[in-house]
Amino acid sequence: MAKKVNYKNGYFEYFGISKHDFCIDEYEYIVNDRMVEAVNIHHILFGASKYDDINNWMALSYDNHAKAHNEELKREYLLEIHLKFLESNPY
Repeated sequence: MAKKVNYKNGYFEYFGISKHDFCIDEYEYIVNDRMVEAVNIHHILFGASKYDDINNWMALSYDNHAKAHNEELKREYLLEIHLKFLESNPY
């Protein structure tokens, strides 16, 4: 059985940062060109372990994470923003 990846640690490792570093809210960075601190790592798609990798982990502020869960920010839109963030890699 494959070892389950801790998604928060996986996110930080991918970008070469630690949980103590400033973590950028991806939505604010791409959409509003603002540096806002993220406090949550959001699963864009959820319900299956096959989505447990960097392509599905998105750092968001508390407010944007709530909007994502309330579907004020749609999954497809968040995925598009996340892919742009991965390409730009501001870290």
